[in-house]
Amino acid sequence: MNTAWRARAQEIARSGDVIGGVVPVLLALALWTRFDLHAWVNRDSFLYLYGGERVLAGQPPYVSMMDPKGPISSILAAGGIEVARIFGRNDIQVVRIEFLALAVAGALGVYLLVRRLTGAWLPAMLGAIVFTTFRSFAFNAVAGPEGHLPGDVFLIFTLWLTLSRRWYLAGIAGALAFLTWQPLFIFPIAVLVCAIAWSPDNRGRAALTALGGLATPTILLVIYYGWGGHLRALFNGLVLYPVTGVVRHPSTLTYRIVFFFRDTHNIYGPVAYLLYLGLIVLLGAAVWTVVTAPRRGAALLDPLVLLMAGTLLVQLLYIAYDYIGYPHSFTVLPYAVAGLGWGLAKLLAPAVWGQQQWFRPALAALVAVLVVFSFVSFSRPAGRRATVAVEQAGACAIQRSLVPGTPLWTIDNPGPLVLLHRRQPDNYPYVGGGLDVWKVRHTRGGFRGWMHQIQASHTSIVVFMSWLWGKYQKPIRHWLYVHGYRRGTIGIWKVYVNKAARARMAAEQIAFTHGKRTWPSTTTGKRYTVTNCPVPSTSTARRGFAPNGS
Repeated sequence: MNTAWRARAQEIARSGDVIGGVVPVLLALALWTRFDLHAWVNRDSFLYLYGGERVLAGQPPYVSMMDPKGPISSILAAGGIEVARIFGRNDIQVVRIEFLALAVAGALGVYLLVRRLTGAWLPAMLGAIVFTTFRSFAFNAVAGPEGHLPGDVFLIFTLWLTLSRRWYLAGIAGALAFLTWQPLFIFPIAVLVCAIAWSPDNRGRAALTALGGLATPTILLVIYYGWGGHLRALFNGLVLYPVTGVVRHPSTLTYRIVFFFRDTHNIYGPVAYLLYLGLIVLLGAAVWTVVTAPRRGAALLDPLVLLMAGTLLVQLLYIAYDYIGYPHSFTVLPYAVAGLGWGLAKLLAPAVWGQQQWFRPALAALVAVLVVFSFVSFSRPAGRRATVAVEQAGACAIQRSLVPGTPLWTIDNPGPLVLLHRRQPDNYPYVGGGLDVWKVRHTRGGFRGWMHQIQASHTSIVVFMSWLWGKYQKPIRHWLYVHGYRRGTIGIWKVYVNKAARARMAAEQIAFTHGKRTWPSTTTGKRYTVTNCPVPSTSTARRGFAPNGS
């Protein structure tokens, strides 16, 4: 056995896979950590941090927080939070490191995918290097947790494991992709179809093995929800709401397609052209494989056609159907890199450029320029200079402003709940994407029943952030105003505050402003010093946060 392992290790070393796999991983760490672990947390990231906190409190996703996506991101966040608490570290930073590690594994997975597709380590390495230079994926790898990112990593490993015909593991990865983000439903299907199509001598066994892999995480999730009596909540959140309840801002097909190209150009910069080129090459190669094949039926079963192009077309159709922002573009990044890798493998073939002594150094120089450009340009995005400390300071000022014994209610952004380790009175801290309509439909008394819940909770402060549009946005604002809540800001947070809380703010000398401020201030215009609030990490404190009156 030792001899066999030694021989395998020597074979891998000679094949170039050590270099090919290690270089993208090291570059991913070097480039992606250019972004700031202490950068502010956006609304979506707060959703999964809140979901993770509630998982540890015994409330699974959908029970604690309705969300259009699957439960895996919140469950992963719960793991990071638990590790942070065991070792006495900052929750947000540990979860971000956890998701960064997952993203780096995705960079390695891209190398393995292209290596399996092309059979050559050098094009696979170059393709994986390009993957590390996609700016917004890099930013979200560090400044998360980002809800789509785990699904994208599982997508990558589903493709690689399927190409490798490891049906059980491919099934697990495909199921996890779907359980992270439901539009990735095609990957469990693709695993099963490929297992049947590519195993002519043993279709039944391959299919059963793939089904076993698909069933493993699914059954564990069902047991987890069933143990607490929450199977209906799982079905409603994972299946029913995404299929029947999601509401988007009205837009045309043309608008969404144009928005995709405009958005990807803005967020990826010049690297966006590599994204387009890779997708064109991959689809073109699949079409060429079918057109030039003597037997069209057999060509349709080619991995490049059946798996790669087939699943890519589904992702492109979904982008055309529901593109609302750059995270939706993450699903096509592995395909673009696969297309680039496939094209490079053809170009590097001896019959094409292999005899040209200048070609490989020129190619290496171009890739080096791309890496250097990315290293220089990667940093916190313009306009997002706020840090977690700024959000924490505002949240702590909110806590001091709350009337004792009253809960904090948030609408569309649970950030203060996460930072203060508080619980939302209902399971709708996020109401975007049509969840406000869903909430009204599933609340006794409809909209009035919802407002009665807020009134009955006696909340003195309602955080009202990030909700740009929705059927019930204006009615809620009107109801809050009629019932004595006044709109303003506490630091970075937009809030509605009732009369009792405003009196408490005056007693605590906390300013209730009408313009957004980075840091909360006192009624005398001075910088508010945070006291009696959860203490962040020491590295955050060095950025200007003053815990416990220090």
